[in-house]
This record gives sequence, C-alpha cells and structure tokens, in this order.
Amino acid sequence: MWAGHEQIASANEERCYSAPTLSSDRTLDIDAEELIDNSSVTFEKASSDAYSEIEAFIEDMGPYEFQDLVAALLRAMGYFTPFIAPKGKDGGIDIQAYKDPLGTTPPRIITQVKQRPETKASVMEIRELAGLLRRDGDVGLFVATGGFSKDSIAESTNAIRHIELVDLKRFVDLWQEHYENMSEEDKSLMPLREILFLSPER
Repeated sequence: MWAGHEQIASANEERCYSAPTLSSDRTLDIDAEELIDNSSVTFEKASSDAYSEIEAFIEDMGPYEFQDLVAALLRAMGYFTPFIAPKGKDGGIDIQAYKDPLGTTPPRIITQVKQRPETKASVMEIRELAGLLRRDGDVGLFVATGGFSKDSIAESTNAIRHIELVDLKRFVDLWQEHYENMSEEDKSLMPLREILFLSPER
C-alpha cells in the first residue's frame, strides 16, 4: 500500500503485539482471530486514509500541474511526451505521446486533461477529442478528475476511434502501479512511500 505525498501526514500506524499468556487452546484461537481482525481493520483504514490524502493532493493542484502529472504517468508507462501544451490556448491537445522518440510507431496518443473535481466531462468534450483523432493509429486519452457522465461514457464507447477514459480513482491506481518506473524528477511531482502491514492471510 502506498501513502500519499510526504507533506501529508502518513496513514501508517505501528502496532506492537506481545505474546499473550493463555490458559487454553480456545483462548489462543480467540486471541488469534482478534489479532487478524484488528490487523485487517487497521490496514483497511490506513489504505482508505492514504487514498483520500492522495486524492486531496491532486484535487488541490492547478490544471497545468495536473497536466504535468499525467505526462509523467505516460512516461512511466513507456511513452515519450514530446508535446505538453504550454499555458494558453492549446488547440484541444494537452499532451501528445508516442511509443518511440520520433513518433514513427503508432499509436499516437492525443490526450485531453481536465482538472475539475466537481465537474464531469461532457459529451461535447468527448466529441471534440474524437475530432482530433485524424491519423491512422490515433488513440484518444481523456483524463478527468471529475469523472464522466453516463452520456460521455457512451459517446466514447461509440466513437469510431478508440478513446480511453481515466477518472481520478483510475489515475491514482495507475500512478501507484507504475510509480517505480518513474524518474526521480517525475516521482517528485507526487512522491509516495510504501507502508507494509502484517497480512491477515497467514
């Protein structure tokens, strides 16, 4: 499990257990079950707290900070990001990503990033992204912290070219999954640290 940004309080809670003095095998069984239950509850709470901290950290980002975060994730997934839109009008393309440095190998990933935690991406925005997929092998990627409406999901599913949708939860999951592949510079955009707990399945 990963905890959030170093500036955010860690969800880690160290728990020490001493060996109990038991009068019977039944008492041993009961205490073992309680220990497993407590360990499970502690892990679930810490996991939930850490995830909430990561989400809150992202939601507090500005749009261009989050755009850089998305580009960092794409690089960790093995893509090159020669174009990241500067501040100002971007023509609808926030990031272009390729499988090779020269962009000669498909797919070309045309990325739209929306940092609006309280607003879902609309059907019109999905259509605008679809309109930018003009080359053979083009793929659309729409990352929206506010998620997607049912109609916008349906629109992406029915689009002629593939459009992948990534909401905040999926983005956090992907960041955790590919974190170890990142450069130190990219990790610094949202650094994580791993917390280990005793597994209840032992």
